[in-house]
Amino acid sequence: MNRFLEKLTGAPIDQDLRPYQATLSRIDAIDVGGLTADGLAARADRARQPARAGESLDRLLPEVYALTREACVRTLGVRPFDVQMMAAVALHEGRLAQMATGEG
Repeated sequence: MNRFLEKLTGAPIDQDLRPYQATLSRIDAIDVGGLTADGLAARADRARQPARAGESLDRLLPEVYALTREACVRTLGVRPFDVQMMAAVALHEGRLAQMATGEG
């Protein structure tokens, strides 16, 4: 039965990751590492304003995720793996994300 479902939906490895890799590249292109704590907070506040005004969250995603990743580095001392960032993008899109053990 499992093979039958895989033929219908494709095995997980067969899913195209290129859109997520493209979004990850857009996230990586945003440099927030040099900001002070106050600068990071101010930039996050500026990112909230368009969202509150009804701006598309899809358009805001790269900057917000770059800020979130930097906040993880500063508060938790760990940087989310690229595969975790791509999974977060998939979840934002309402999709399921499956990662190998140890990646999430």
